[in-house]
Amino acid sequence: MMRALRILILSGWAVIGGAIAGQANLNVDNLLLTPDEVKPSCEMITGEHPVRKETQTFYEQGINSELLPLVLNKRLQSFRCGKQKGTLYYFEYTDIPEREKAEVYARTTLWGGGKAPTPKYPDQIFHSDRFLMILSFKDIQRELLAALLKRIKAQGVAMPAK
Repeated sequence: MMRALRILILSGWAVIGGAIAGQANLNVDNLLLTPDEVKPSCEMITGEHPVRKETQTFYEQGINSELLPLVLNKRLQSFRCGKQKGTLYYFEYTDIPEREKAEVYARTTLWGGGKAPTPKYPDQIFHSDRFLMILSFKDIQRELLAALLKRIKAQGVAMPAK
């Protein structure tokens, strides 16, 4: 799992997954983290705490934009990790091609046209099957990402080959 986490962090985005067993029954709620999964390094908090306003706008307008595919479900969870606050955004699309379209738009919009996060555009963008996730923190939250990867894998998502 740590190798997959390193791939995610070093590349700025990564494919997390492959085929999901029982995919029809899996939805975005299955990916939400519990308070116990993020302890002791992070705690869940209320509200929305994106690093940049553009991330919040992407979340709010994702279902209303003609430029983006239809979002089936979306959720957010906010955390305090040390002295930093941030938000993890989840998006569920009808299929992989729809998620891919949304991901290209997200990377272009949230990374200022770059190919990976930078100090100016720090949002981590990644996916698993038809799910798109954006972790909006100033700095990489390795423990939070590790908890999410563990959660995704527990839901039956095949991790990339080593």
